[in-house]
Amino acid sequence: MQLAGIVDIDVSRAQEIAAKYGARTFAKTSDLVGQVDAVTIATPTVTHIDIAMPFIEAGVAVLI
Repeated sequence: MQLAGIVDIDVSRAQEIAAKYGARTFAKTSDLVGQVDAVTIATPTVTHIDIAMPFIEAGVAVLI
């Protein structure tokens, strides 16, 4: 398993985490669709459906 990327509304935080784990930083979650086999979504509950649906529709495994 490999950490493919980090997305965060705080770009500097995403860059910090990505650098620590050798991953890439992405500007938006949709940039990862088609590039990953699975995603973990760790966001406020009200955002889950909007973030998860593009991945679910693309056949990506989603852990919320």
